[in-house]
Amino acid sequence: MIYSLLTLINILTFSAPDLPPGTIEINGKFVDKMEVRNIDYREFLTHMKPRMEAEEYIMLVPDSTNFWYDKSINKYKPIVNISWEQAMLYCEWRSAMVQRKNINVTYRLMTPEEWVEVGEYLFRKDEAKINEERSKTTKIIDRKGESYYYLSSISKPLDRVYHYFDNVSEMTLTKGVAMGDNNLDLSKELDSNLSRIINYRVPNAFLGFRCIAEFN
Repeated sequence: MIYSLLTLINILTFSAPDLPPGTIEINGKFVDKMEVRNIDYREFLTHMKPRMEAEEYIMLVPDSTNFWYDKSINKYKPIVNISWEQAMLYCEWRSAMVQRKNINVTYRLMTPEEWVEVGEYLFRKDEAKINEERSKTTKIIDRKGESYYYLSSISKPLDRVYHYFDNVSEMTLTKGVAMGDNNLDLSKELDSNLSRIINYRVPNAFLGFRCIAEFN
């Protein structure tokens, strides 16, 4: 069988990965390097739209108060104003897309306990770096005044976790429970994130999520 160059690249890239795509290993857990971004969620919507009835598809679209997620300038900022159910469906879709590449991986939301465990590791390993980044975030927030400000992630992240203690609070596998700080209400003490629980009922501008992956 003769393979095209693109097919060969896909085979070489995805046949036996050391890590699930987009993740970094922390204490044996494969955690997303960054929150799910607008560009990631837009890819999900683009794939699903032609496969669904209009009334089904509209159930996947972010709350109408999020009028910026599809603007190019915001593509690397976190997706917000989506529900827990929408986040769960995104995880299902992402799992299916990766499994089509013969990678037997499942993505899901983190449990509150997993979120704290990862946070404790990051706190011990990168406290100085995290505090430096949060200081920059605070300066941006002060400069912006009352307007909410999201920080962008880069297109090709380094092997580290981004914005775990700022940007958005992160929805967990427990519906109605999110963890950590957000830029709307950034605490002064970094370690307070590890015990901070955000209870919610509906989508919010300060709520996003990241995934954790498991090899099946």
